[in-house]
Amino acid sequence: MRRTEQDTEQVRRYFIKQNYPIKHVKIGNKNLDFFVLPRGLNPELENFAFVCLGDSPEDKVIGVSADIPEQFQPYWAFHEETEYIDMGEHVKGRCLSALLRELAVLPIELSSTYVPLRAQFFIGLVEYAKARPKEYSEEQILEFIASRNHLAKFAVSSPKGLKTLISE
Repeated sequence: MRRTEQDTEQVRRYFIKQNYPIKHVKIGNKNLDFFVLPRGLNPELENFAFVCLGDSPEDKVIGVSADIPEQFQPYWAFHEETEYIDMGEHVKGRCLSALLRELAVLPIELSSTYVPLRAQFFIGLVEYAKARPKEYSEEQILEFIASRNHLAKFAVSSPKGLKTLISE
């Protein structure tokens, strides 16, 4: 849901007032600014991301959970920027497309650790969203499921295999 410029500015000012760190990074061809947010802002979803969108692409606030290992935080933010700013929140297939772009810019040496963590995130996100039908539409849940299923193909190296955690 789009917010007003005042809403996004209010969120930005609140994060700054709370002394949440802001990071400035370049990933692929993107210059990203994002806040690192404490887990307490969303304790029910591990490794969460946050997006507040205004009326223009510049009018946004992106945040990622401090739970996410520091070297992976920019890629989480890259995904949100790609999905919500580059593609737009109403484009079908945007989550998986953003994930594919995210994985394309991820250094190969990080992938063996990153992919299982990202897969676990999407497994949790699907369950989180399903438990909140007033906050998440069926279309949004299907977006998350597509990303979860894509990652499960590559993340079977965990002891049980992530595919066994998926009940679709």
